[in-house]
Amino acid sequence: MKPTQLLILGLRISMAITIPTMPALGQGVQKHGVDASVLDKSASPITDFYRFANGGWLDSTVIPADKPAIDAFTEVSIRNEAILKRIVERLADLQSEDANSEEAKIGRFFRIGMDEARAEDAGIKPLLPLLKQIDAITNASDLMKVLAVHHRFGIPSGFTAAVMSDFKDSKHKMFILAQGGLSLPDKDYYLKDDAQFKALRDSFARHVQRTFTITGDAPEIATARARAVLEIETRLARGSRSNVEMRDVAALYNKTQIGKLLDAEGGPLWAPFFREVGLNRSANVNVATPEFFTALYPVVKTTPLSDWKAYLRWQTINAYAPYLTRAIGEEAFRFGSQLTGQKERAPRWQRVMTTEASVLGDSLGKLYVAEAFSPQAKKRAYTMIVNLKASLRERIQKLDWMGPETKREALAKLDTMKIKVGYPDRWKSSDDVPCGADSYAGNVLAASEFAYKRELKRLNKPVDRSDWGMTPQTVNAYYNPMNNEIVFPAGILQAPFFDPLADDASNYGAIGMVMGHEMTHGFDDQGRRFDAAGNLRDWWTPSDEKGFKQKSEALVAQYGQYIATGDTKVNGALTLGENISDLGGITVAYNAWKKTWKGGVMPAPIDGLKADQRFYLAFAQIWRFKGSPAYAALLAQVDAHSPARWRVLGTLANVPEFADAFGKSNAETGKVRIW
Repeated sequence: MKPTQLLILGLRISMAITIPTMPALGQGVQKHGVDASVLDKSASPITDFYRFANGGWLDSTVIPADKPAIDAFTEVSIRNEAILKRIVERLADLQSEDANSEEAKIGRFFRIGMDEARAEDAGIKPLLPLLKQIDAITNASDLMKVLAVHHRFGIPSGFTAAVMSDFKDSKHKMFILAQGGLSLPDKDYYLKDDAQFKALRDSFARHVQRTFTITGDAPEIATARARAVLEIETRLARGSRSNVEMRDVAALYNKTQIGKLLDAEGGPLWAPFFREVGLNRSANVNVATPEFFTALYPVVKTTPLSDWKAYLRWQTINAYAPYLTRAIGEEAFRFGSQLTGQKERAPRWQRVMTTEASVLGDSLGKLYVAEAFSPQAKKRAYTMIVNLKASLRERIQKLDWMGPETKREALAKLDTMKIKVGYPDRWKSSDDVPCGADSYAGNVLAASEFAYKRELKRLNKPVDRSDWGMTPQTVNAYYNPMNNEIVFPAGILQAPFFDPLADDASNYGAIGMVMGHEMTHGFDDQGRRFDAAGNLRDWWTPSDEKGFKQKSEALVAQYGQYIATGDTKVNGALTLGENISDLGGITVAYNAWKKTWKGGVMPAPIDGLKADQRFYLAFAQIWRFKGSPAYAALLAQVDAHSPARWRVLGTLANVPEFADAFGKSNAETGKVRIW
């Protein structure tokens, strides 16, 4: 996991049973809000609410061949992609007099990307300058210089190097170094000794060997190089922290001057790296995982340069495999499908458009918003968030386990939490984004270098808090603790998450829960460590921190009992932050929804469903999920979110109001209550 991702806390996973007496459930289909047509009324809402809410969908939905899974997020993404496809195809056919205009760039990038014959003709030529630099390495200094060059082009060789906010001075950016350089999902894939991981390692080595062969190596050379790649990555994995350890934000802050780093043991090795990056001895750097770099030093010193060259060559080709020839791309997909279970590669237009949405995100986002997100929708979504903030404020004030001193700090943080909805107030210009290369890979290389250099220019300058970490068309949301902001792109503000024509119960149960989830990330086990200004600071009294940790440990234990897939249990420690936010999100959303009741009276039933039932059904329906066994196993290993089933059932096991809605005994609920 890259540190730049780490601190953007986001969303994104027969026996007859007697059903207790409850209000009758209608048979009709409601066009907006809860989809009554997919309910499985043969299931008990008491014993398996996830099945009750989604059973019809689970039975009838087929995972698309070009997807590892299907869920509500994917369904919305497919609709969004159809809109974007119409936009880019129209612009690709236009001949603009202004070749540097936003529309011309969008059209050209897509046109070049779709030209498969051109990509076949280019082969790996776009990578030759980088490959020649690798071949020219003669010593460790050359190696470190090339590592710096790789990061400039988005190639994750050796470790992670990025620019992000200073954890303890969030108004300014700083350079960060962290563990990385692995091709497989995390360290366990290299180090675990069971049959599954051994088989994947063997398959990975064959994949690397085949890739080298496809790109021109003789079989014996390709085999030797593949062996070297696996050996280096295994050594990097041994020095890496686990994914649970990487959640500890305080342990990721180790700020030092580059001069001190250079003067330490092994420090001179870094001089060519920082020289290439353009940072001098007086600049600050956060060495997030110092033990990793302690372990890296002997790897650099003792590994033959020929092996490092093989590794760097692999990292380069692997990073740009999607943009090269069909054979290279299909080989990359073939191995990736072993991890995800995806049966077919996504169509080329979709792959190109996804890349373009990253390179020219705001330019495409502006056109997407004009078609898919009205000012009225933005206004209603914003109003909901304001109501949710008021709900969380009320809940904090009433907490019986938190003292007044900590409450003051918590309320100050909530009150200053910035809201971003739909799209940026100021669009990023694409004027300077280079898209004039004659090859798809060439355009991606140029855009990657541009984005990296743009971030470097922000070092030691005030943070632009108007920036967005996601494009408007993204189907996701996030909380950024260093900006103390919650962000909801237009892409997720679509049905079934948000529908301006739906009833309040459906919207608060769906997107309202998501909004409360992101808001509560500011107070989860890691987000709570940042204050109102976005700085890493301990603002909790010891007794309040103890009380919070006791409640958190109860959640870890609760989720650790659930089966993720096969005989693998949910990692309660890895998923803790998301589980806290799921529980907080549904609680805050329900409380906010109650405030909308006219005269304090629950709204009338719709389609035979009581309003509070619709609230919880809407919540359960946004987490419907159907994935391949391989993908489920992958998520169980690396995903910070609990499996979809437990995001519903595990959360509702702690919600007494859910028991009231469906006739369940309150004695069986309310095990953990935090926010």
